[in-house]
Amino acid sequence: MSIEETIKFAKNSIERLFNNPLDIKTYGYLLEDIDLKDSYQYEITGDNYVWKQIFDITVRNDDWWTYYVLLKLDFNGKIVVKDSLKIILETEKKFDLYIDLWFKTDRIQYTYRLLDKKYKIIKDYVEQIENTNISLGIYSLLNNNIRFNNKNFLQFASDIIRKSRNLNVCIKDNIIDDIARISQDLEYLLGEISQLKNYVGNYTSNPQLFDGKIYYMYDMSFIDKRYFFLIGVMFEVLYNFWDRIGDLLAIYFTPNLPEKQIYFPIVIDNIQSPYIQSPNYIWLKNFKDNEYNLLNIWRKKVVHYLNVESEYNKIYRSKFDNKAELLQLQDEKIGLTDILKNHFKLTISGFMKALLLIDEIN
Repeated sequence: MSIEETIKFAKNSIERLFNNPLDIKTYGYLLEDIDLKDSYQYEITGDNYVWKQIFDITVRNDDWWTYYVLLKLDFNGKIVVKDSLKIILETEKKFDLYIDLWFKTDRIQYTYRLLDKKYKIIKDYVEQIENTNISLGIYSLLNNNIRFNNKNFLQFASDIIRKSRNLNVCIKDNIIDDIARISQDLEYLLGEISQLKNYVGNYTSNPQLFDGKIYYMYDMSFIDKRYFFLIGVMFEVLYNFWDRIGDLLAIYFTPNLPEKQIYFPIVIDNIQSPYIQSPNYIWLKNFKDNEYNLLNIWRKKVVHYLNVESEYNKIYRSKFDNKAELLQLQDEKIGLTDILKNHFKLTISGFMKALLLIDEIN
């Protein structure tokens, strides 16, 4: 089929969603301000569909779909709510929808995502985060830009974990899977933090004169709150990543450790000769004694004492008449992003070192 024929076929399929019972588990977000109940039947009725192509069709460089296009669908319709066959509510609504359409042309094969305006805003924001990551070179373990001895994450991990060794271990694929997913979490957290960094408030931007003295007023914005919140979350998720690395290493190197003692630093300190002479172990030990220790100080503070926002607000309130110290505090606030970016890079290196250490076992 041609591109035009495939798109037309997909459009017809989308239009058939309407004037038929609607799957509210999938498309309930289209019924805004409607109280959804499983016992009711919902329909969106409409006609005179107006289609527009928003951008040029793009060719995709992946194994799943050949083409992508963003479409827009507008129509005047009604939301109809039925209890059995009885109509209990009927309300008019103008629908402005966007459709992400992925497709192939060698056969009739496509998939789509239906977005209302709010969904589109969320999608665009996520894409901005992804673009930020690309521009800054922030890639999770699962990204094809990350290679280990010219292998991707799955090839590298599988070759080592499934390799036959003179060691009776229970291979836990869920740990490897969890490490990969945590790495993706860190990628998105760091992308959003990096994006927000440019818009956080400045402690010295609003000087006010009182009784002959200058005070610097700072109002916490939503962006500041989210920036601080995500930084705190990322410290916790980084700790979680290394906890999983500790779980993996314990299977091979410290199988007799009680479960309640299986934490990354304890596992590292209990690995025995001959592996403690390994450059891979030395890297992990040095990381544990330095960067990991500082990371854990931040994590403990966030979890048990003060979150990041409260910590910085406490310092600001003690210095809000001192411009020089507030400028330094501002630099430290912005600098948290670079600290986290460095820690994210260390997760990539640390994963490789942990796997290579495992691979030293005969």
